[in-house]
Amino acid sequence: MAEKRGGGAERAELFEVESACEEEPETLVVQDDALRQLALLDSGGARVVELRFFGGLSIDEVAAVTEVSTRTVERTWRAARAWLRDRIQPQHPDDPAARNQV
Repeated sequence: MAEKRGGGAERAELFEVESACEEEPETLVVQDDALRQLALLDSGGARVVELRFFGGLSIDEVAAVTEVSTRTVERTWRAARAWLRDRIQPQHPDDPAARNQV
C-alpha cells in the first residue's frame, strides 16, 4: 500500500469517531449559521472554508479544485477565517482589543 495513498493511515469505524454534535451542539449551530451568512456574502470564501475545514484539503489542493492560484486561496482563507471568527466569537466590551476599534 503506497504511503501517498494512505497506506499508513489508521482506519477507524464510523461509530468509533466522536461526534462534535455530542459535545456542543449549540456551537455547531452558530458555526453553521455563520458559514451560511458567509456563503451569501462570499460564496468563494465559504467554498474555501468547506474544502479546508470540512474536506481537510491543503491550500494547494483547494487551488487545484477551485482552479485559482494558491495566493488567492490563501487570501480567501485568511479573510473567511477572520470573518467567521468575528461572527462566532464576538468581542466583549471589556476586551482590550475591542476598545481600540471604532
